[in-house]
Formats: sequence, C-alpha cells, structure tokens
Amino acid sequence: MLRPFHAAMIALALLGGGCAVTQEIETALFDTRKVNLAENSYAAADMLAQQAKAYMTHQTPLSTVILSNVAAPEETTPFGQQVANHLGARFVQLGYNVQALPLPPGSVPDAAPMALSGAMSAPPPSRQMGMQASNGRNVVLTGSYTRGKNDILVSLRMIQLPDQRVIAAYDYTLPLTGDLRPMSMTAAEHQKAAENPVGTLFGAN
Repeated sequence: MLRPFHAAMIALALLGGGCAVTQEIETALFDTRKVNLAENSYAAADMLAQQAKAYMTHQTPLSTVILSNVAAPEETTPFGQQVANHLGARFVQLGYNVQALPLPPGSVPDAAPMALSGAMSAPPPSRQMGMQASNGRNVVLTGSYTRGKNDILVSLRMIQLPDQRVIAAYDYTLPLTGDLRPMSMTAAEHQKAAENPVGTLFGAN
C-alpha cells in the first residue's frame, strides 16, 4: 500500500502528463537496490595496495583523509567519511601501519583539486611548504567523489610525502541508489530536497 506522500508524488506526475517522469519518480521512491559500501571500498583498497607495495612497507605510516565532494570540497558527508573509514580498516587488515591520528595541519594535500581523469593539481604554496616540512616518508590516502544523475564516480590517490609523489591511483563508479543518494548529498542539496521534494525526485543534484 502506498504511503500518502508517495501517492501524492505519483499523482502529481500523472497530472503533468509525463509517463517518463512518472517512471523516474517510481524509480526514486521504490529503489530497493543496496550497495555494499564496505565491500567496494575493500576492493579499492586491495587495488591501491597492489600498486603501492613497491613504494612503501607495512611499517610506513599511512593516514586516510575523508573523501571530499567535488561540488562542495569544504563539507564532510557521511559517504566520504564511511568510504575513508572502510579504506583505513582494510589497510589495517592487510597489516599496514594506519595512523589513528591525522597528520599535522598543512601536511595533507587538498583532495578537491584532484582531477578525476587521473592527473593531480599542485596544492597551494602554503600546503607545499607544510609538506616539505614533514619528517620521514609518510603516505596519505586521499580522494574525492562526483555525483552524476545515476552514479557516483570515486577517485582515490595514495600520495607519498614529503615529495607528493602519487604512488597509487584508482577510480571506480557506484550506482546512485536510494541509500547512497542522501549519504552523498551536500548540505545545500539536503536543503533543496526539503524545500522541493518533487524536483529532487526528478534527479536534481
């Protein structure tokens, strides 16, 4: 049995005369697909570990940074946080020296400027100075994600400090399911959804 809200949304679309729109709403409302975020993140960590093993040992200090949303790099989302947690957990399972505490301010490269094509932009001069001041050869696992209409593109990089050398890179996509959509939304998108739920169901990002 349809909830009143669900019935109202479908009725609105029918009144508008758009069968295609009706299908979009039904898909958004009744999307029961589930993505095993931990499983996908573990697989990504395995790929990164294979690439990085030539540049780091199990004793090398490794820090993970919360993934940023390219659309709002200054915000922290549940999606970015969970993926980072899963990546860190997998590297612990693989026997790596994952650091519980973050590196000092200024020693971690910005995740946002990372190009999803695989190239990485140079961080601002202030960040570069901070990295050059780092002691030893630490590794930072950082990344970003971009939400499309139907999927999420995740871009991960492992960076060796202090020379900022990218020692591993892995990009992959996840379907933008009903459970991942709210997790990956920015504060502005949540606000927009609250003000205009019908528009959000039509696939507005």
